[in-house]
Amino acid sequence: MASKFKFRLDPLLRIRQHEEDQRKAALGRVVGRLNEQTARAVRYNDMIRDEHGALRGGGLVGSLDVRRLAHHRSYVNSVMRAMVQTLCERATTQQEARKAQAELVEAVKRRKVLDKLRDRRRSQWLAEVGRTERRDLDEMGVQTHRRNRQEAEAAGASEGPDA
Repeated sequence: MASKFKFRLDPLLRIRQHEEDQRKAALGRVVGRLNEQTARAVRYNDMIRDEHGALRGGGLVGSLDVRRLAHHRSYVNSVMRAMVQTLCERATTQQEARKAQAELVEAVKRRKVLDKLRDRRRSQWLAEVGRTERRDLDEMGVQTHRRNRQEAEAAGASEGPDA
């Protein structure tokens, strides 16, 4: 077999693969932030629900403690503000995630184009190697046939005309 297949654009393919890997990592970081923000919003919601449950569970029986109600209202409002802030951040992060995903899709497309080109060139190279090997084998067959015919003619001529 001939030399090993060499794709001239392998360095560019490696660059494209590296770019794709970077885009995957960037998307992973954004998705991680998105998950953290979602978890934080759920925690805030649980805190509000727990505070309402605690107030209903024992704070509304008997005489009302206005200071406790004011503290409850202040606490719930501050947690709700934090939750709204987190949800706003999450909306921004979702936009970043969509952008990062689009960039990843584009990077994958650019890499796949080079992969397909490399595969096509490799197939062409293998076909050419196959043709070359068949041509060489055919040539060897023709030479062997000629040599055998010449040896047969030489053997027939050395026996002479009397045979």
